[in-house]
Amino acid sequence: MQRIVHKPEKLDFPFAIINIILLLLFFFIVTGSIVGKNETAVAPPLTSRLTTERLPRPLLVIDKEGALHLDEVATSLPDAIARMKAGNTETVRTLNVIADRGFSAERFLDIVDGLRRSGVPVRIITLNEKRGGDGDG
Repeated sequence: MQRIVHKPEKLDFPFAIINIILLLLFFFIVTGSIVGKNETAVAPPLTSRLTTERLPRPLLVIDKEGALHLDEVATSLPDAIARMKAGNTETVRTLNVIADRGFSAERFLDIVDGLRRSGVPVRIITLNEKRGGDGDG
């Protein structure tokens, strides 16, 4: 009686590599996104390292409840727009806006949009906060 020995089939090594490469290629095609030219031309907002004593003026402060203060004087949005446009009608100074971090983002964007639609240039001010293990927060 003769014994039949089955040899294990060897997998073609280049075939396995090509399969892996194709799977990776399909993965990156499916998960990737196409970005328009205008999206890459816009610079994201930068965080300024400012001390709270030396914030730029004119400064519109928005607290948690939505109260507006233009250079430490309580105001409304239409009044702030009128004060920014008062005097020199040719050039309107840039209004610096800072809001409490607990303030609603949707309401903040509504205020900034109202300022921009009225022709007042806006600069959003943020503060850098150092976070570390020293307990300062």
